[in-house]
Amino acid sequence: MNINYHYFTVKVLAVKAGFFEDDAQIIASYSQFVDDFDIYAPRFFSNVPDFARYLATKVPFGWMFYPVTTGFNSFFDYVRLSSETNQRRILIPFHFITQDPITVIKQDRREYRVKPVTTDGNSLLNNLLAGARNLYRQTANRENTIRIGALLHIFADTYSHQRFSGFWNWENHAYLFDAKDNRDDKNITSSYSPNKYYYAPSIGHPNVSTAPDDSYVSFTVNQKVEKDEKFPYEAYYSRNNTLEFLNASREILNYLRSCRNLGKIDDNAWNDLTDSLKRGLLTSDTDVKTLQTHWSGIFQDISFHYDKDNIYSQSIQLSASHQIDEGIGNVEAIRSLSDDSDALPGIVFDAVSDDFFHFNVIADAIRKAVDPSFTTDEFLAQYTQEISLKKTKPGKEIVI
Repeated sequence: MNINYHYFTVKVLAVKAGFFEDDAQIIASYSQFVDDFDIYAPRFFSNVPDFARYLATKVPFGWMFYPVTTGFNSFFDYVRLSSETNQRRILIPFHFITQDPITVIKQDRREYRVKPVTTDGNSLLNNLLAGARNLYRQTANRENTIRIGALLHIFADTYSHQRFSGFWNWENHAYLFDAKDNRDDKNITSSYSPNKYYYAPSIGHPNVSTAPDDSYVSFTVNQKVEKDEKFPYEAYYSRNNTLEFLNASREILNYLRSCRNLGKIDDNAWNDLTDSLKRGLLTSDTDVKTLQTHWSGIFQDISFHYDKDNIYSQSIQLSASHQIDEGIGNVEAIRSLSDDSDALPGIVFDAVSDDFFHFNVIADAIRKAVDPSFTTDEFLAQYTQEISLKKTKPGKEIVI
């Protein structure tokens, strides 16, 4: 799914579940932020709260913090996903979650494919959702609200990414056979360039482009059943995303209601909401401002405003005491967080709130639940060793 669902639809569902505006905004924002948090390189902080220091290394001028990457947006991000390590730590935990931890080896690789999660199911994600609900019921603070938002991203993706896995393997080999715009029944198969994307690496669903994520589309794919099967494959799979995403919405709404100790929504109330949600889903727009107008016209009582830079700025800011280039402003520094080029070296941040660190700790707990064999980041261990070596060399200092 994309921002049309992860932020806008989830914002509606949180409000309709009875959350106040501030909490509904946190839930929806961090649901989308999972896609947007594509930082992979370590960053400097003047201080790191105690609960997050296990993700950091102490250096003379503060801390080197190792972010828990959850998203991928640039070409380089996608290249990094060719590594099985990043498939296990990024793609599967946050976008293609398995029913069981991936340490439970499947004899049939098709069992690694995502299956839609329901609120009454019994899976790894169900356990994580139940834990988040219990924590929220005990203490309805920002940390526990952020946790719900992050998990709802994963929950929603089990509907859009079903029948695909987060590994690079044969179970994802597929060809987009047909695609239709649900608004006018127009055939839009060619817009997805199926003959081109069929040759993309079979990691997740790139073979069929964004058809599984687009909320206004119905599609059919031709997908492998066996490893050595030749194209055309035996199996065809069809789905109406608009209807499937509505199914996901009811499950999410019921989960959010359960967080507030409310029962499941009744059929009449759900039917009243369905038509409006459907209108929201039936758009091909992905621009945030355009979508704000689109959804505000449907739900005039709900405020929509998403900006990933604001999420950063509410949590961290440029450290005045460590700023090297006086010409660098806070916005530029924050945007450099996801800059692959290291264009702004030597930037040190201060924490405004604990939100940034809570998100990383929550994400780390999720990736460890998905892969219990994961203990610590090798890159962190390697950097710690390098720091130790530099400290032992006379006359050497770490300079930024």
